[in-house]
Amino acid sequence: MPDCHLPDKISLRSSNNSPPLDKQETVYLKEPSSRSSRGKKRKKSLKDSNAPKAPLTGYVRFLNEHREKVRQEKPELPFYEITKILGTMWSQMPQEQKQSYLNEAEKDKERYSKELVEYQQTDAYKSFVAKQEKAERERENSGNQKSTESLHKTDTNGRDKSNETAKQAGRQTDLKQQNKFNALIGETSFNIPIFSEEFLNYNRSREAELRKLGDLRKANNDYEEQNAMLSKHIDNMKAAIDKLEEEVTKSREENKTLHCHLTNFRQMLSRSLAEVRLPQSDREPSEDYVEEFVEELSKMFENPSLHEEILAKVKDVLMGVSIPE
Repeated sequence: MPDCHLPDKISLRSSNNSPPLDKQETVYLKEPSSRSSRGKKRKKSLKDSNAPKAPLTGYVRFLNEHREKVRQEKPELPFYEITKILGTMWSQMPQEQKQSYLNEAEKDKERYSKELVEYQQTDAYKSFVAKQEKAERERENSGNQKSTESLHKTDTNGRDKSNETAKQAGRQTDLKQQNKFNALIGETSFNIPIFSEEFLNYNRSREAELRKLGDLRKANNDYEEQNAMLSKHIDNMKAAIDKLEEEVTKSREENKTLHCHLTNFRQMLSRSLAEVRLPQSDREPSEDYVEEFVEELSKMFENPSLHEEILAKVKDVLMGVSIPE
């Protein structure tokens, strides 16, 4: 089953029974933060250690199972290269092999859903909600106190600055209201009750978008790997062609040399055996006929007693032949 990607922020105030989740599907508490006239500061989050452990996807389970093996086989590779190799392995893995990891991920997700519902009924979760509400009140009180102090200091400077102070306070108030409005818009866009039909539809659309993006990335990686393999294959083919051309040139030179030796050897045999005649033929061992002539002589050596005179003459002739090197 594909990875379930939850929204970045889910407001606690949307439902008393639904915990806020971040991208890692873990309950977090927002720390109070101050706002200035220059803009909204980024809020930090505290992790709720009592929240259920987030489920792992099938792909993450595959990574955890095989990462150490790949690291041992290729210790020189950095972490991101190992992850890239494992990603390629996962994309090329048949669906029936992936299914075992996906089944385990589905069981883990069901476990997480059950534990999450149970956790929402615990005192730890209620304490967590109360802690966040307290932090929100402290943040608002801190902002109001700073505004009051700023106005008090401005009044002590004299009436001639009262108009400018009022304008500045108005701008600060407008900016604060605008920031609150922007924050409300940002939170409202993700203010979806957990496991509602609206949330499930939102999650499905996010999954579809991320799946398409993942498919595009995998396809891009596959094309890059194929191009690299083809380039390497082309280089190997060019090197093999150059080597074969060198071997062909060398073989032609050797064949030419051997042909010259063969021609010289035929001429030498035809001259040396010119006086020898076969019993059943009067043909002279010419250069074109010398191979057949020698073949007939070799048959006579099978029964030397029948052709002793001819064979003795052939031996005498060949003993005086000087074979060229």
